Amino acid sequence: MKLFEVQIEFFVPLWRRVALVAFCFGWSLVEFSRGMVFWGAIFVALGAYSMWQLFFDGWPAKHAVDDQVKNDRVVSEQVMADRSIELNGASAASTTNNDKVSNDKTNHV
Repeated sequence: MKLFEVQIEFFVPLWRRVALVAFCFGWSLVEFSRGMVFWGAIFVALGAYSMWQLFFDGWPAKHAVDDQVKNDRVVSEQVMADRSIELNGASAASTTNNDKVSNDKTNHV
């Protein structure tokens, strides 16, 4: 794990990545306007690093595709399992109803 790990799941939504970079650069302007050059430079460096990691390093596109495929696979497996349960339940119920109808017919003959 890196000291400043920003390529985490929390930053997958675009607005969070933009907010982080804007905050860093915005805060650097506050520090520069107050004459704090050292802290302004620190926040410019943090903003530049965050921008590189979150927008230009190929993240989250390379990881999001893998995660989306995994999520789609899990969801489709759950849907198929639910449908098979519904179908098995419906066929069992229809079989039970058919048996009752056939038994009623044979009893009346």
